[in-house]
Amino acid sequence: MVQTEGSMVGYAMRGGLYLGLSMIVCLVIYALVPFLSLFALVGIVIAYWKVITYFDKLYTDEVREGVFSFGRTFGMGAYISVYGAMLVALATYLFFSFIAPGYFSAMVSASADLMEQMAQSEEHHQMAAEMRKVTPLDMTYSSLWSVVLFGLFISFLIAINRKVFKK
Repeated sequence: MVQTEGSMVGYAMRGGLYLGLSMIVCLVIYALVPFLSLFALVGIVIAYWKVITYFDKLYTDEVREGVFSFGRTFGMGAYISVYGAMLVALATYLFFSFIAPGYFSAMVSASADLMEQMAQSEEHHQMAAEMRKVTPLDMTYSSLWSVVLFGLFISFLIAINRKVFKK
């Protein structure tokens, strides 16, 4: 059994919960109000930065007695990103499979139609046909990995920022 009291995992689970929920809110805004998409994406970046910074600082102050570590900051961000990604992936699957399956098929069809219109070779037409085979589960895997990879990138930037500015 994983010990969560005073461990990095416990702090990361709480951070991942907050990150995942804030990203879900931003993604709902993105889906429902397309003209606010830029604000939703900026909101996601701010959520990453604030949540990872807050929970890393909380962990550093409460458990590590204020001793900063580049690797622990990066690790905290990675953990938070993984836990947040699991929530976002679950929400993505539920949204595209059960809540709004028509939205998913319309989105895939519109993207494939646009690709076919812009096609300049037979390969492009084949790519558009392959795009029509995308399933909600494919989108779930895609969202899972994109959230984790973006989180790793942001975690690296936060760790560098804390190292340079000794925050």
